Amino acid sequence: MENPVETPVEKPGIQPLPDGPLAFEAFQPGQTWRSSTVLLRPEMIRRFAALTGDHNPIHLDPDFAARTLHRGVIAHGLLISSLAAGMAYDIGLLGPNILALERSESVYRRAARPGDRLYGTVEILSTDPRAGRRVGRVTWDTRVLQEREAGDREVCRVVWTTLVFKEAFLPRPAAAE
Repeated sequence: MENPVETPVEKPGIQPLPDGPLAFEAFQPGQTWRSSTVLLRPEMIRRFAALTGDHNPIHLDPDFAARTLHRGVIAHGLLISSLAAGMAYDIGLLGPNILALERSESVYRRAARPGDRLYGTVEILSTDPRAGRRVGRVTWDTRVLQEREAGDREVCRVVWTTLVFKEAFLPRPAAAE
């Protein structure tokens, strides 16, 4: 994850960070993790626009954006959804343990702006061992929040359904020689 600015704060109900990829059997409904905080920088928005081809001036032109309902530049919604995935990866939840993303559904609650301090939470909603012999299905509730002195606010909620390798089939790194 780019630009972490602090480590997560231990809170009641928040799981410790995993030491390595978690197999399907390690996930239980209700488990919750918190990511590090990321500072949303203007260059992140510019690079996302260049990568995706989405050059809407609401994301790139401060003069134009100042005259809109948002009254300033905002990040792409899909950038925020992508940050959610990066935050889950940094926590150690996504990686070689994931065979596939079956479904992703995003709801955007409010705009994120350059200078916002964002962090993610991930909660396991459900698990289903019947997805296959080698994998189980895990549904994740991932949220990106703005850190604010007046109280944190949700920017985006992303619900993923993934296929996660079971312990016996979890890919392992090659042994060092």
